[in-house]
Amino acid sequence: MFVALSLVIFSTLALVFSASNDAWSDFVVIGFAIFSASIFILCRAVFARIRKLKPKYIVIDGSNVMYWRDRTPNVNSVREIVDQLIRLHFMPCIVFDANAGYLLSGRYQNNRALAKALGVSEKQVTVAQRGTPADPIILDFARSLDAKIVSNDRFRDWIAAYPEVLRQGHLIKGGNSADGLWLARDQLQ
Repeated sequence: MFVALSLVIFSTLALVFSASNDAWSDFVVIGFAIFSASIFILCRAVFARIRKLKPKYIVIDGSNVMYWRDRTPNVNSVREIVDQLIRLHFMPCIVFDANAGYLLSGRYQNNRALAKALGVSEKQVTVAQRGTPADPIILDFARSLDAKIVSNDRFRDWIAAYPEVLRQGHLIKGGNSADGLWLARDQLQ
């Protein structure tokens, strides 16, 4: 962005000099063209920086991911995936079924309790209400945020309402290996 700003300053000075000096008046058109191009380059640099500031959201099916290690519910599995995604500059939104707290600790846990266990903001965690499946919440969040979903669930019951689940790379798979939990990183781009 420094180069773009320097070009704007230099082209402005050249344009002012050529416009104010009769001997250089033929260069006004060239100076204006350079000035216009430098403004365009500066705008592109500014918008690129703004785009980098906008978070890249990703939705995590917490009730699915909590089973990835040893097929037993464990909040640390979700936390490990959240940490990986944060390191990759994603803003994770985690959605759990209503019974997730019971499965993890033997008692109900709300958004605040699960957010604390995951080390994220309460705004990033949603626990579905009792009797309500988490799947449509996950799919709605992904659609509204234009985000991918981390889950090994294929959401087959929801394809009619959410056909995007069939799109290659919309669902990010993961699992457990000797090196720890993994994500299909090639699908994260």
